[in-house]
Amino acid sequence: MLLLVFAVAGATLFTRLVSGFFFPLQPRRALLNASSFTFVSFALLTVLYGRSGGPAESPPKPNDFTRGSFAVFSLCVIWAVAVIAYLPSLADPFLFDDYTHLSHSARQSWSEMLANSFFVHSTSREFFFRPIGYMSYWLDYHWAGYEPFRWHLWNVLVHATNSILVYVLGRQLHLSRMVSLFVGLVFAVHASHAEVTGWMAARFDLLAFLFSLLALIALNQFVDYRRPVWFVVMVLATLLAVLSKEAAFCLPLMALCLIPFRRPAARSILKQAATMAAVCAIVFLYRGWFLGRVGGYQTENGTPTILNFRLLGTLNALLFRLWGLLLFPLNWSVPPGTWLTVASLLMLMAAALFLAVARADRTRLLASLGLILTAALPVEHLLLIGPDFAGGRVLYLPTLGLALFWGVLLQGCDKSRLAIVLGAGLLVFQWGALQHNLRLRTETAHLSQRVCVAIGEELRRDARPILAEGLPKTWKGVYSLSNGFVPCVAIQSGTPEAAARLYVGPDPAAAVAQPTLRIFSWNAATQTLVETRPQSR
Repeated sequence: MLLLVFAVAGATLFTRLVSGFFFPLQPRRALLNASSFTFVSFALLTVLYGRSGGPAESPPKPNDFTRGSFAVFSLCVIWAVAVIAYLPSLADPFLFDDYTHLSHSARQSWSEMLANSFFVHSTSREFFFRPIGYMSYWLDYHWAGYEPFRWHLWNVLVHATNSILVYVLGRQLHLSRMVSLFVGLVFAVHASHAEVTGWMAARFDLLAFLFSLLALIALNQFVDYRRPVWFVVMVLATLLAVLSKEAAFCLPLMALCLIPFRRPAARSILKQAATMAAVCAIVFLYRGWFLGRVGGYQTENGTPTILNFRLLGTLNALLFRLWGLLLFPLNWSVPPGTWLTVASLLMLMAAALFLAVARADRTRLLASLGLILTAALPVEHLLLIGPDFAGGRVLYLPTLGLALFWGVLLQGCDKSRLAIVLGAGLLVFQWGALQHNLRLRTETAHLSQRVCVAIGEELRRDARPILAEGLPKTWKGVYSLSNGFVPCVAIQSGTPEAAARLYVGPDPAAAVAQPTLRIFSWNAATQTLVETRPQSR
């Protein structure tokens, strides 16, 4: 039955991709559904065909992870690939919430930022407790100012560091050197990371991942060598992870997923996971006091999104949609080009070949899939991402499990040359998909900048106030104008005083009270704000 599902779903996806050579691919959910059926059946088949016992664990070598010629080579390659992949986006203008974070950082002193981030009991409409992220914004502003290149460079360097840490974790989990290199590269170029790495406002995810990986690596080091310094690092990293973003509250469960990789150390890992859980519980209680509510993203009626639990929706997100997004992390708002379509087809064929030749340790495969699920639990209410892939940043932490899954599968392939070909095919597809997603981000960022500059010029030219209506939340699957528009105009026009005469619709009371109000509405055809109802002077 699983083979039948895989064959039908894979053939459907294959056919739809081939049809793109003749007819434009439409961004419909059918593509996501076919991807989900394909990957779910594929993952279950790899477990079904897996072998019950893996290779014996070799004793850990303290210098094996980051020393030695091959280790240094691997770290350099992963770092270079991660940076080169994002070079085209380093000069992108700011986007969406970027401007809000910039304006907050510019207004606050160091003491005010610390107090507002850590200690002041929130009575405003603050929905998040992410002090480490806010600290990084403040520090970056005083280093980078309004230069987007420096902001983007900081994000890319953190992502490159995260990719290196994935390699280190792979070696700790007794993956081979080549496979660990492959795992680090999969994480470095996975196309779902375009939003989190290319968007400054998503830095919380980067930091939460950084500290979560440090916590898991320190856990393994403490289990192996029992040095107190590693226990301290584990506790501090766990604390910093949950202070970066609430997605890291899944960290104790992620630690438990390491047990199939480290079976002799199961009891010790359980104890360290309990320590992590205690840290998470303390921070969760403090967070509740700080926010005075559950917090998190809100619905239109003001209730926390995470409380809108629907069993069918949760099952759909965790057991179905998530897997299609991970297999084909493409922004379908614009059809992929010819060579990317070819790469997609080749990746589908590579997956079929993996089933034929790979016989990996099924417990490690299950552990990798478990890592994906546990990392996705805190964001399950945000996982019903559409074909435009807006919101793909929430997949950053689950992608760790995906990279390990592909690595375990590759290590189970006895034919080394074929394994290299299959791994290279997967990397080529992800690289192409990442460049596709980044290109759409670049286009949208420049569009948003042009709109802000144009409204700034209108405000300088005419002293009357302006009301902007219908600003799109996303454009081509990228968050664009509806948030941060006023600070965007202030920064891009260089005249904050003029931006004080700008209002964002539909009809705020302050704007309606203006007798000489000019009204501009978004025109999707021309991709501009057009004056629609100018009032008399």
